[in-house]
Amino acid sequence: PSASTVAGLPAYPSAADAGQDVDLAVVAVPPDAVTDVVRDAARAGAHGLVVISAGFAESGPAGAAAQRALVRAAHLAGMRVVGPNCLGVANTDPAVRLNATLAPVLPAAGRVGVFSQSGAFGVALLAEASRRGLGLSSFVSAGNRADVSGNDLLQYWQDDPSTDVITLYLETFGNPRKFARLARRIGRSKPVVALASLARPPGVGEAPALDAAAVSALFAQSGVIRVDTVSELLDVGVLLAHQPLPAGRRVAVVGNSSALTGLAATACAAQGLTVADGYPQDVGPSAGAAAYAVALRDAGADERVDAVVAVFAPPLPGQLADPGADFAAALPDARVTGKPVVATFLAGLVPAG
Repeated sequence: PSASTVAGLPAYPSAADAGQDVDLAVVAVPPDAVTDVVRDAARAGAHGLVVISAGFAESGPAGAAAQRALVRAAHLAGMRVVGPNCLGVANTDPAVRLNATLAPVLPAAGRVGVFSQSGAFGVALLAEASRRGLGLSSFVSAGNRADVSGNDLLQYWQDDPSTDVITLYLETFGNPRKFARLARRIGRSKPVVALASLARPPGVGEAPALDAAAVSALFAQSGVIRVDTVSELLDVGVLLAHQPLPAGRRVAVVGNSSALTGLAATACAAQGLTVADGYPQDVGPSAGAAAYAVALRDAGADERVDAVVAVFAPPLPGQLADPGADFAAALPDARVTGKPVVATFLAGLVPAG
């Protein structure tokens, strides 16, 4: 609702004036007008506020005081606050279909919940998730995290039947002990994947930057899958949302480049995985899509293999009899093999998932 009582703003009718009940109020007015909007939302019966407005704790002591007043007023009215200084929230459930964000791109519906403390980072995260075909159940950008935090979202997604995988971008830990306790419990049924920034973000008072060793220990103790880049965060999210879990550590590496298959095999060994007997298998740069498909299908059916890694490098001009062949179509379907299949293609796009 936009409050008709806010000085300097057009006198649009508010939800309270219209006698309408609302569950969520999206607030995008100057900071000095937010308190009046909070009162208006309370009169309208709102249960929650998404405050996109900036100019709060990230702007200095005066903004921090305004942020405390905002949360206090919302709590007195029985409302929770997402933000301020946030990108917003989204829910792809057909019964809800809520997009209260400033993001230009919202991914399709899926089974992954995404939490981003940073709004700008959240825009890039949503765009990349859409490009990769990673469907989301819901998305929350917490901004200054004045009230609703990552711990709150963990508890929400624990009970959300539409969410199978939880991904987090974290800049601070308000309550590390509670985070560890929640993640350890939730991770038994829903994997939790996290990317942590070790830089001290604005708007968090005197909170120190995250210590790398402490974060590593916290994630290890709580069973969180830690990643180091945005690409890894989305890769792991896609893998967990679309692929079965491997039955063991034996990996088959199949590709058309000895350099790539060698790198993949080395990476597997470095992570404590076992390269299965007879692998890595290099079909050669002149192999066509049919030969590549046969090698991958055989690897998926091999009883000595628990997971398949497919790598592909673009052949040189003139190497292939059919240069227009679709090598991505050669990837085996994990639903058929019952084994996870991951791919690194240096040319062309692999199917979503």
